[in-house]
Amino acid sequence: MEAPRKKFTQSLSFKGIAIAVLTLVLLIPNAMIMGLISERKGYSRATIDKINEKWSLAQTLSAPLLLVPYTITKIDTTISRTDTLFKPSYEERTLFITPKELKINASLTPEERYYGIYKAILYKSDIHFEGYFSGYSEPEIKNAKFHFDRAQIVIGISDLKGVTQNPDFKINGNALETAVGAIKNMPGQTLVASLRSMNLAGSLQPLHFEFAMKLNGSSSLNFIPVGQHTAVTLNGQWPSPSFI
Repeated sequence: MEAPRKKFTQSLSFKGIAIAVLTLVLLIPNAMIMGLISERKGYSRATIDKINEKWSLAQTLSAPLLLVPYTITKIDTTISRTDTLFKPSYEERTLFITPKELKINASLTPEERYYGIYKAILYKSDIHFEGYFSGYSEPEIKNAKFHFDRAQIVIGISDLKGVTQNPDFKINGNALETAVGAIKNMPGQTLVASLRSMNLAGSLQPLHFEFAMKLNGSSSLNFIPVGQHTAVTLNGQWPSPSFI
């Protein structure tokens, strides 16, 4: 007697095909959901960038550096049949001097800004730099003439739009004005304070500096430790900060 034949719908092949078809069908809404998530992420990034750009971007500070320009004199020699000619040429360079000690104290007040369903984290900050440059005489650079009367203090700030008021800058207790400037070999934006009024002679005496500013930013606040000894102290109200 023959065994009863199973229907195709009860076979393992049919079940395997059915599972494969259901899997493919379920992948369609999954792909739609993933596309929606990716689209929302793109909108979120664009909106946050838009908010941050109007307020101020992530801030990176390099402060301060002492810049002393100097001139190198070179002698070009030309020998002819009748004479030897000596023609001088001049090359302008800048000596970068870092602080001996640098202390940075910063207090941050975070804010949340909303645009529709999207949220951006911004902050206001009060930043105070203090330190000193040790006494410095002319380094032994061959054929160099230093221009101490053109010495400058330079503070690097990645986004000057965040500076909300004129910074308070003092050298040895003397208040100096700062201006926006572009310094060769220094990336980004800079605040420059001229030391012309200090009447520096052929060598630099120890210079104590204090620099206070109010700075807006977003996402992060970073410091480049340019001092030979640098200490940074931060405080704020954010419940879960991270540090770099």
